Amino acid sequence: MTNAAGAACLSLAVLLAACPVGAPAKGIDVGLSPAAQLVRPFEPMMLGQRYVDAHSGTELMVGSGNSMSPLYKDHTVIIARHLQERALRAGMTAVFLGDSGRPVAHVPIRRSLDGWVAHGVNNAEPNEVRVTSDNLIGVVVAAYQPVESPLMALAREAAPGAGLASIN
Repeated sequence: MTNAAGAACLSLAVLLAACPVGAPAKGIDVGLSPAAQLVRPFEPMMLGQRYVDAHSGTELMVGSGNSMSPLYKDHTVIIARHLQERALRAGMTAVFLGDSGRPVAHVPIRRSLDGWVAHGVNNAEPNEVRVTSDNLIGVVVAAYQPVESPLMALAREAAPGAGLASIN
């Protein structure tokens, strides 16, 4: 998937909340996850596509949900770089197929006998699904978050989630 038309809407089990980008909730280490670059509305897709075009082995995805806030907010475009499970480290944001078969982006916090335990920084509990070589898509290497304009805020309040695939 290397074009904007093929961009995946994910729950990244990630995003949404009026918190500033900053330290994650619940003390989860995100030290190996890139902070989202704040950009003007409508630029995230363009910048994300440029990144993908310039870097083979990457994929553009659009997050929806609130499980990774404040690190990644709703509508943040993320770029995942494919890698093997043995290269995964605690503190990276891993993109993997969740129990619904849809991509999720959460932070691996520790290895277990059956894979990595991953946790959304805004979730109360870690995922039940473990991150393994069978379901790992990659890790987030870049993120672009639109700065919300007053008109966008009004539209969001009027029709929350309109036009997005919300997968929780």
